Amino acid sequence: MNQGDTEILKGLVAQRHRICAIEESDTVVINSCAVLGFTERKILKKIMEFRAQGKKVLVAGCLSAYAPEKVIEAGADSILTPHELSLVNHRLDSSEIIENREKTRNEYPKIRYEGSSIAIIPIAEGCLGRCSYCATRLARGRLRSFPQETIVSEVSEAIAQGYREIQLTAQDTGVYGYGGRDRLPQLLHKVVNLDGDFRVRVGMMNPTFALKILDELVEIYKNRKIYKFLHLPVQSGDNTVLKHMRRGYSVEDFREIVRTFRDNFRRFSISTDIIAGYPVENSASFEATLSLIEEIKPEIINITRFSPREGTEAADLEDIHDYIKKERSRRLSEMMKRIGYENNKRFIGKRLKVLITKPGKNNTLLARSDSYNLVVVKEGKIGEFREITVKTAKSTYMIA
Repeated sequence: MNQGDTEILKGLVAQRHRICAIEESDTVVINSCAVLGFTERKILKKIMEFRAQGKKVLVAGCLSAYAPEKVIEAGADSILTPHELSLVNHRLDSSEIIENREKTRNEYPKIRYEGSSIAIIPIAEGCLGRCSYCATRLARGRLRSFPQETIVSEVSEAIAQGYREIQLTAQDTGVYGYGGRDRLPQLLHKVVNLDGDFRVRVGMMNPTFALKILDELVEIYKNRKIYKFLHLPVQSGDNTVLKHMRRGYSVEDFREIVRTFRDNFRRFSISTDIIAGYPVENSASFEATLSLIEEIKPEIINITRFSPREGTEAADLEDIHDYIKKERSRRLSEMMKRIGYENNKRFIGKRLKVLITKPGKNNTLLARSDSYNLVVVKEGKIGEFREITVKTAKSTYMIA
């Protein structure tokens, strides 16, 4: 989502300014995140470094909405919340504060990722969740779904420009259009009916709302243009912890969604998120999380150590010692590497159709299979579909 916002900001800034390398810049725009305390400290340090170099600093994004006083105290000349992207040039040229009352993204210019075939299209902002630990919902606010016509038009434009992977993103794609007739499956139907050979990656959705549209979602996922991939964060394998987190679903709900997709598709990738060391997580609940991961064997596991964020309910709880969080994170990481290798090893010798999306290291290219598995290829060009044979498996990627 933040990368999508960055592309919007670059498009707007380029209308009146020259975008250049940081070393030769007069002004730096930092698009910030507020998820973790570590990230916050890193951003505040960067602000001070750029100010010490004599540069003007504008801080955009979640941290500007969540902790504006800290951003200003660190030396930022101006701030820009996620709702105010259209005001970036005004903020660069003036310190006067103006509110953006419309809070829309209609007709924002874009500079897409250079040297890649990926276009990021935000479809909504905010969420309907009330998670006890989350600072992002404080920064982004309640749900605002963007008009379908605008999204479809942006996707059509990106395809016409040669982009072949369309990433539809939001804090929770599953709540898109909530309360109306046109939900996420209806939007996807319009997107996949556009002309062209491309792939759609649907961004993160919480189990609470994915469950409400599950049958329709599975049906539209049968279209070949949609990656057989679901980012479904579970956060914990223990229902008591999930209830305390105010996640709004159970472990059984998560299992049902995963089982339904895997029953309907021969190859399907699951990405999930785990918070290690949430304050009420004890040894038994952590073992339940390990058991769930062992059972589901997700293709991708994003592990985060719990970080108390001021203003959230969980910040008032007694925190777990850091050494316990580190140990639990280490065990999860070891499991992730083992499961990742086991999952990828099954593809050795298999022929796959992949889309080459961006450059890799050492003159290689990165590609995605139809089930969004990451494959390193040595030949081809960005934006090209190729048939490849998997030769080697690693824990997070395969080599063709």
